[in-house]
Amino acid sequence: MDQFEWSGAEALIASVALLLSVLSFGFTYWLDRRGHHREDRIEKSSAYLGLELASIEVFKYKAEHWDALEWGETGINPLDKPAAQSREEADAFFYQCLNLFEVASRFRKDGVIQPEIYASWVAWFYETLEYGYFRERWAAEYRDNYTTETRDIFDAGCALNWSGGSENLRREKFYATTGQIVGCEEIARWRGEVPEERNQANALRDHAGCTLAWHGSDLPAGEAADFAATVIGSQNSYISHGEIQTGLSRDGETWIGNLRDRFSRDFANDPDGETLLVRDRNGSIIGLLVLAWSPDGEARYATIEDMAIASEHRGEGLGRIMLDAAIERASASEADWVFLESGHANEDAHHFFEHNGFAKISSVFGKRIGAPMARE
Repeated sequence: MDQFEWSGAEALIASVALLLSVLSFGFTYWLDRRGHHREDRIEKSSAYLGLELASIEVFKYKAEHWDALEWGETGINPLDKPAAQSREEADAFFYQCLNLFEVASRFRKDGVIQPEIYASWVAWFYETLEYGYFRERWAAEYRDNYTTETRDIFDAGCALNWSGGSENLRREKFYATTGQIVGCEEIARWRGEVPEERNQANALRDHAGCTLAWHGSDLPAGEAADFAATVIGSQNSYISHGEIQTGLSRDGETWIGNLRDRFSRDFANDPDGETLLVRDRNGSIIGLLVLAWSPDGEARYATIEDMAIASEHRGEGLGRIMLDAAIERASASEADWVFLESGHANEDAHHFFEHNGFAKISSVFGKRIGAPMARE
C-alpha cells in the first residue's frame, strides 16, 4: 500500500517540478527581455526550447502510463491495476498537459511564441479534449487550478458536440472560438477543412502502416467472414437478440456450427449495408465494423450491426477510431441516431460504448416458446 501511495505522490511531484522547471525558463527570459536585441532572441529561443523539452517529458509519461489512459477511455485496465491508481496516473498526465498549456499561453502573450507556432499548440489542446475522460474530469477536478483564459478555452472545448456531427466542423469551431478567446486571428484561420481520408490517417497515427476503408459491393466477403467467424465466434458473450433473430445463434448462448458460411452469405448479400475494414501493414484484417441504414421513413438512423477487433490489437484505441468513423459516416448521411446492441454479459463492451457517448435506451426481453430450429 505504501508503494502505491508513493507512486501517486511521485506523479504529482513530477508534475509540479515540471511546471517549475518550465516557468524558470520564462522567468529568465522576463529578467533579460529589455537587454540587447540579439540576447533577447537567444533568451526567447532558450525559453521555447525549455518548453519543448518539457513537452517531451510529458510524451514519455504518456508512453509509460498508456494503460491508465486506456482505462479512462474504456473502463478496462489491461494491466489490472487498482482503479484508484489508474485514475491518479491519468489525472497526473492531464495536469502536466494543462501546466504546459498555461506556459505556452503565457509565452504567446510575451512574444516568445509566434501566433502560427501557438496554433500548433492549439492542436494539442484539441487532442486532449478528444479524451472523454478529460472532458468528464475537467469541470469537477482540473478547472479550478488554471487561469481564466485556459478555463474559457477548455470550457468551450468541452461544450462542443462530441457524440456526433462532423469532425471537420468541430475542429474548425474549436479553433475559431480559441482564436476569439485569445484575440488571435491567425489561430482562427490556421485550421482549414481536412478531407475525411486525412482525418482517418491522423486517427491512425499511432498504428503505423494500418489502413482504414469502407466497402459496399466491393467487400471481400470471404476474407471478412473468416475474420468475423474467428473473432466474434470466440466470444459467446457477444450474442444478443440480433444473433438469435438472424439465426446465428439458436439458443442465445452458443453460435451455430457453420458460422463462417453464414457470415460469408450475409456479407455477400447485404445491399443496404457498408463494412469498415482496418488492415495492418501486412494487409491482414484486424478490425471490422458493419453499418446498416434504416429504410426511408420518419426517422433516419444507422445501426452498427457488428464490430470486432483482433484480440492482439485490443486496448490500442482502434475501437474508438472505428466508432468515430462510423459516426462520421452516419452524420454525413444526415442520420439522426446511431444504434447498436450488445449481449447482456458483454460488460467490457458496455463500458466502452458508454465511455464513447452511447447510452442505454432500453432492454430487450425474449421467451422461447418452441424448440431451437434444427437447420444450420
